Amino acid sequence: RARLGAAHADVSLSTPEERHARLEADMARMKSEHSAWQHNFDDKVTATHKELCEDPARRDRPDCIKFLASVARTEQGKHRELQEAHQASREVLRSSVGQEARARAQVLEKQLSEIVSERQAWEAELLKQYGIGEHVRHGHHHTTSAKAAEQSAVPQDADQLHWSSVESWPMNRRLRGSFQKASGHGGHAVLHREELRAARWAGRIPKVACVSAFKSSTAAKIQMKYFVENFRKQTYEGSMQLVLVYNHNDLEAAKLVQMYADGSYIKAVAAQSEEAEFPATTDLRYGAWAADGADVVASWAFDEWHHPERLSMQVRALAFSSRPACMLRQQAPAGEASEEEGSTGPSEETLLGEKEWMREHWHPWLQEQSAVLKSAQAFQVVELDMLAAGRGEDSSRDSAENTGSSGTPTKA
Repeated sequence: RARLGAAHADVSLSTPEERHARLEADMARMKSEHSAWQHNFDDKVTATHKELCEDPARRDRPDCIKFLASVARTEQGKHRELQEAHQASREVLRSSVGQEARARAQVLEKQLSEIVSERQAWEAELLKQYGIGEHVRHGHHHTTSAKAAEQSAVPQDADQLHWSSVESWPMNRRLRGSFQKASGHGGHAVLHREELRAARWAGRIPKVACVSAFKSSTAAKIQMKYFVENFRKQTYEGSMQLVLVYNHNDLEAAKLVQMYADGSYIKAVAAQSEEAEFPATTDLRYGAWAADGADVVASWAFDEWHHPERLSMQVRALAFSSRPACMLRQQAPAGEASEEEGSTGPSEETLLGEKEWMREHWHPWLQEQSAVLKSAQAFQVVELDMLAAGRGEDSSRDSAENTGSSGTPTKA
């Protein structure tokens, strides 16, 4: 009685619209519950009917043959619908992943440009504060020879290598580096392999990521085995990672790289650029961004044979000179003399540098990069001469290795 009284009081306090809405909601709930019950009941009836008809004693009856055939058609239709729904969801997911990757790449490039602008403004303010800008504008500097510039980049304690001296390059650029550039000590320093072999690391050894891009082809299938083996033979003392960049539409390249990639030592990265434009500058920069915890990024050409000591000597050159970037010297053509005994200028394809420096200055395959490396950023680059002509055992060994035009040995 009390319950009925409460319900009556509740109804008496409601408006007709509220009572109608509540009735509609109750009817919809009852309809949904009935539909679910009916669907469950029909499934149970069908399952029982199927079980009875599958009995050997009944399966040959005409009504059972007809029923089992209809059940098979229904199940096939449901399976096909599930497959189509799954395929549609995969297409949507693949499209969203591609769009997200492109959006992230655009955001990254925008953030990088903002960082560069902020650093340049900060640098200009700091130079003005210390009066270095005035010193540069009025040209009060002493001219020195290229050899003096090379010697000025070599620290006194040359037997120990400290990675911290390379990580501090932004401050060196703003204070000491800018002064060196103004005073005529801004050219490339040049080091030789023999100078670096005796040096030893003190403290943390940086991790290196070697970034390479390739397209699928018959030659690439053959080259990949030797390319990976060449990387494994690097004598670098620290951690290494090979980043293989391929176009996301190149299914053959994806298949090939998965044969070697393990996700840590060798990592596969699918670039999202158009296949016709691959490989582009942004593809290699995206590969460097995708590297796992690297301190150093190296340009690692797919169609070149790399000297086993290349990584070890180039990273040592960074710490030895306290400069954030290093390039190998090219071999001079046969019969041509040069001031560095068999070598000419540096090769941009062998550029290796501290990750932040590479993020700011590495733009592979752009024509402007060559001018920047030879002028504006020259005081931050050290050249490494891997040749050892006229130096006993090293000379004969390098000759046997067929040193190529880029300053790295090439496969015979």
